[in-house]
Amino acid sequence: MQHYRQGSGAPAQDHREELAQALQRWSLYLASSGLRIQAHEVAGQAVDIYHALHQFSPSEEHEFALAEALKDLADRLVDVGRFEDADLCARDSIRRLEPLFQRNPSRGNAFGLVKSLCTLATATHRIGRQREALQAATEACELIERLPHAQESDEHAPDEIQGMRAFALRGLAWQLGASGRVDHAVARASESVEIYEALRERCPGLWKRDIAEALSILGVQHAARQEWDESVERHTEALNRHYNALEREYREAVRPQHALALGRLAEAHLGRARARPAESRQEDLLEALEHVEQALEQYEGMREEDRWANRIHEAWTNCLEAEVLLALDATGRPQRAAPATRQTCGRAEAAARRALTLYDELDVRAWRLRFNRARAQEVLAQSYGGRGRPRAKVLRAHEQAHYAFARLDAEEPGRAEAELHDIEDTIESLRQTGPPAQARAQTAVNRSGKRRKRHQPKPGLRGRQSRQGAAGHRRHR
Repeated sequence: MQHYRQGSGAPAQDHREELAQALQRWSLYLASSGLRIQAHEVAGQAVDIYHALHQFSPSEEHEFALAEALKDLADRLVDVGRFEDADLCARDSIRRLEPLFQRNPSRGNAFGLVKSLCTLATATHRIGRQREALQAATEACELIERLPHAQESDEHAPDEIQGMRAFALRGLAWQLGASGRVDHAVARASESVEIYEALRERCPGLWKRDIAEALSILGVQHAARQEWDESVERHTEALNRHYNALEREYREAVRPQHALALGRLAEAHLGRARARPAESRQEDLLEALEHVEQALEQYEGMREEDRWANRIHEAWTNCLEAEVLLALDATGRPQRAAPATRQTCGRAEAAARRALTLYDELDVRAWRLRFNRARAQEVLAQSYGGRGRPRAKVLRAHEQAHYAFARLDAEEPGRAEAELHDIEDTIESLRQTGPPAQARAQTAVNRSGKRRKRHQPKPGLRGRQSRQGAAGHRRHR
């Protein structure tokens, strides 16, 4: 890149295309190394040059290169948390690639369109348009399946073709799970893992990040079906076989994915503990607490731009820590003293408050994001009860969570029904036990029956103080 830019400030016309290609490659290397802000800036420079090239000499080659650069820029925008801008860039890329594919349905044009559709699915999912996200991921998979089988003279190697198919299946599995179609999600995620495993056997040094992400997505879908043993196995495999080694090798580059995988494993252990008898929960809960604390340490060690882009996952992990602490406290409460119980619930309350603070910084239009925030409100209310807060305060906190879940259930009937019933039972038990909730402040009673004069100065204020007060009143008038 420095070579094409040396000499005068503006590059020569003959070297603009080479410079844009060098910028694209540099942006990819920066993103793979964890320098996401710089990668986003460089990707924007590549898009600007391709725009100028296409305006100067319009051609299908320049149109395709501009569409690819827009897709890369959309990926970098997702990395830094600018999801609405990523959505616009991905749509611009698809708008340019679709006519090219209609005129020339080559594998290269198809791959470019598939990658842009997957990027669009990710961006629209993060801004809450789940139906559009599922539609884009489905179109990407259908396009891959319609392509003819690879020939010897094909420009793409068989492993590259299979890798693209596994990539599209992985994205579709996530969107199916987010849309509630969990059985289909498990099937697609399992197929993606199988393809990646076969690719890794042929090339052991490649596909490590891809297979780790596919295993993590499969573990999430097993958890959605409450198959806790399978979920724990998949997440443990993703961490022990891949993410721990990737963290040592790439450090900041995979830290967001590593932290998220740790949180998902902690959630699987928590789910398995809740499904077991009370006397058999301790081991899983301790494992969950260890992994969730490791995840929070990863978030603390992230660069500023990574923490900003991953606030959603950090907030979810803080809420998960509060849930694990409350579950541990409930399991060992008969053997513990009251001060120890209040201390554990105090840690849970602090974690829930950190989660709510992060959610308050976010745009919470997405249904799933508002569901997670309502869950954090419910966990905060539970921590109030464990700490022995006044019953009126505990009741108000549960009522706030109930209101949030009721709105969510009205928008998506049935999806928040279980949480709503649980809170209603808790509120009913709080209202039936103990004295009725008292108001925060009692109205003062004037027993003499005489009417007081308002704004009457006290007789002891004379001299300088009274003069200053009168002057202040005149100024404010």
